[in-house]
Amino acid sequence: MEDAACLGTFTELFFYTSGPGHTESDVAAGLDVCRRCPVIKKCLQFAFDTDDKYGVLGGTTPAQRRQMVERKTA
Repeated sequence: MEDAACLGTFTELFFYTSGPGHTESDVAAGLDVCRRCPVIKKCLQFAFDTDDKYGVLGGTTPAQRRQMVERKTA
């Protein structure tokens, strides 16, 4: 997505593990980049299409996307 706001940004803000060294502020920084992105909807669809479980994509965390799916299937 060549128009994405995250293009060229520090990758660890968007793809992380719950291991040591990664903080809530890292996640917040990634989400902040998403908020001003012109392709946020396409990115969110990509996250669902690929069943991404690790990245901040489309302005959401993996946990938020799981909740969205659970609500939709409930």
